[in-house]
Amino acid sequence: MNGINKGVSLFTGARVNLKHMAVCLPLFMAAPAEVWADGDATDQKQSAAKSMVYRVDNVQVNILESYPPMLEIRAEGMIPTAGWSNAELVAFQYIQAPPDGIYDFGFVAMPPDQPAAEVISSMSVTYRMAVIPDGLKGVRVHAESNSKAAMLGESDVSQSKKVCLKGRLTEEGVECPAFRDSQGRLYTLGGDLSGYRPGDDVYVTGEAAEYSFCMQGVTISVDYIGASAPNCYDVTQQQNAD
Repeated sequence: MNGINKGVSLFTGARVNLKHMAVCLPLFMAAPAEVWADGDATDQKQSAAKSMVYRVDNVQVNILESYPPMLEIRAEGMIPTAGWSNAELVAFQYIQAPPDGIYDFGFVAMPPDQPAAEVISSMSVTYRMAVIPDGLKGVRVHAESNSKAAMLGESDVSQSKKVCLKGRLTEEGVECPAFRDSQGRLYTLGGDLSGYRPGDDVYVTGEAAEYSFCMQGVTISVDYIGASAPNCYDVTQQQNAD
């Protein structure tokens, strides 16, 4: 069974443009919550000891209804023996975004350290990408013997840019009004603020701009601003409670 270092040759086919990758080895863009909490040096050593699963059978992508949205990737595959554990998806790191908008991941797990029964069985993993790159159209997951891709629909891409926040208008804005959400993150606002001023506590809904034309934080094209909580914020609170 090939480890990650040997398996990297599987990533050099026509499906992957290596000119757009920082390195040939898959590196980490974000750690899956099921495996790591910190992503420290120990975690990275553990990942380097992992091997590709034998085959990937199914890949699904889904925009989670969180604010801000996250991309959830679920992969299912096959392993050739008993004793495999700690599956994860390892993200490629790119110098620049892939031109086709498809981001690549390696499906790896810890193989048994002792000889194990040759019993083919299934293994699955879930990965959540906290920041969805602009232009992302889908993902491609690689195993030792194959790869599979899953694409986002246009409605998914549109939904990924929706925001629904509670916070306070601040005086930090240079080109546009500024807003900090309840977690202290800075945004700038484009559109009619309906008379609200710095210091006011408000709810904001809208769409995150692909580029911050206000040159500060994430720019939101405002659909609603007001003192009353919109329906989407009620959904957010229910999800956080769960």
